[in-house]
Amino acid sequence: MANLEQGRPQEAAFMQKINTLIKVNLENEDFDTGVLCKAMCMSRTQLFRRLKSLIRQAPANYIKNMRLQRAKELLETSDFTVSEIAYKTGFQTISHFTKIFKAQYGIPPTVFRRGGKSATNE
Repeated sequence: MANLEQGRPQEAAFMQKINTLIKVNLENEDFDTGVLCKAMCMSRTQLFRRLKSLIRQAPANYIKNMRLQRAKELLETSDFTVSEIAYKTGFQTISHFTKIFKAQYGIPPTVFRRGGKSATNE
């Protein structure tokens, strides 16, 4: 973001708006690329091309990664249960959350919570 702000302020503002929309809707399990497109007044193709050129990720993948990052933060800093965290970060089922958390960080969220934090290399 810092590089964008210096070199391309319009792109930085665009990313700031995207990030804000995602964070505000993090708990909403129905928030997806389609809703993001409407909020940004862009077609799916426009949004995909613009995000892909800026952050080398598709919109759906970026939303998922932001959800996972927030879930990881909550696991580290809160006393919420894994299921509460799954729902607070917009995942519809605990099993789906566990599956993609493990795919991203290499360990299930319950193990991460118990102290396997260093195993994720993050």
